[in-house]
Amino acid sequence: KERSGHDINYIGLGGILELTGPREGDPIIPGTQIADIGGGGMMAAIAILAAIVHREKTGEGQYLDVAMHDGVISWLSIHAGKYLLDKELPKRGEMHLSGRYACYQVYSTKDGRHMSLGALEPKFWMNFCEAIGRKDLIYKQFIEGEERLQLIKEIQDLFKTKPQKEWIDFFKNVDACCEPILTLEEVFQHPHVLHRKMLMEYEHPVEGKIRQVGNPIKSSQYPFEIRSPSPSWGEHTMEVLKEVGYSEKEIKQFKEVKAI
Repeated sequence: KERSGHDINYIGLGGILELTGPREGDPIIPGTQIADIGGGGMMAAIAILAAIVHREKTGEGQYLDVAMHDGVISWLSIHAGKYLLDKELPKRGEMHLSGRYACYQVYSTKDGRHMSLGALEPKFWMNFCEAIGRKDLIYKQFIEGEERLQLIKEIQDLFKTKPQKEWIDFFKNVDACCEPILTLEEVFQHPHVLHRKMLMEYEHPVEGKIRQVGNPIKSSQYPFEIRSPSPSWGEHTMEVLKEVGYSEKEIKQFKEVKAI
């Protein structure tokens, strides 16, 4: 508690950074803030909701202690569980869901874009192999040794033969968990994102029309909607100071000394 830190420090101390990246490379910083959002914000929200339920049942309030570092470690449930069970240390790029096998991998395309393949279950891998005309690869899904690396190279060479758009069309009707890796521009133009209202627009009194990420929680009884913009800097200073008991004279003095 006496040391400063940011997201990168907490995912480093919590073990996530060591497990993120290619097998023969350095740890790679994730593209979003795992500790800040997942280890801190989400855990705090869950704790608050649990405390509210407890209060409704018992009438008791409570002190909540939520640490980002603790939250990060909880995200390692699969890897930590395996390590604590058999003392086997997971290695970067060598785990089932981090690039060990060809069936769960990121592949680059002819135009320098990428496709994500998540054919982890045998039925999806079989569909993938049949779609690309390589039924002979079906039994090699979880093959080990040099053949494992060779299979990854074979699939990579295949994806290099077409640009991303052609692969999107190719797998459009194939149930193989093969999807494009999109830019943010493409994300917010995607039909599914628009249908799910994950891009919202509203009028800001100063900035005009503003676009913002929508709420991922959909409820049948209460709409989680953005109804107004966030307050401007100091917009409610007067109201807050009056509510906590400051007089008009005191507030005027605050202004004179530029405290507000």
